Amino acid sequence: MGLWDDIKEISHDIATDIDTEQERINQTAEDMGARRPEQGGGLYKVALPNLIGFAFGLAVARLLGFSGIAPYLISGTIFAVAIGTLEHTVFGGMKLKSAIIRNIIMVSFWCIMTVIAFLIH
Repeated sequence: MGLWDDIKEISHDIATDIDTEQERINQTAEDMGARRPEQGGGLYKVALPNLIGFAFGLAVARLLGFSGIAPYLISGTIFAVAIGTLEHTVFGGMKLKSAIIRNIIMVSFWCIMTVIAFLIH
C-alpha cells in the first residue's frame, strides 16, 4: 500500500470519525430533550487535540518572543501535530505512521485558517 492510498484511507477515516461524533452529539441531545442538536460539534471534538496543540504552539512562540507570521505558524503546526499524534497513539492505539499522517491532514486545515486570519487582520 502506497502513501497516497494511506492518505485516502485516513481522510475517509477522519470523515467517518466526524460523522460518528456528530451522531453521538445528536443522540445525546435527543436523549436530553433538546429540539435542535448542535451542528459541527463532531468536527471540533475530533480536532480538539490539534486545536489545543496549535494554541499551545502559538503561546510558546509568543513566550519566546518571535515576530512575524511564519514562526507562529511553524510552532503551532509542530505542537498541533505532536499533541494530536500523542493522543492518537497513546489513547487511540493507532500506529505512529497513520497517526502522523492523520494529524498532518487535520492540522493543514487549521494552518490555512490561521494564515487567512492573519492576512485579514
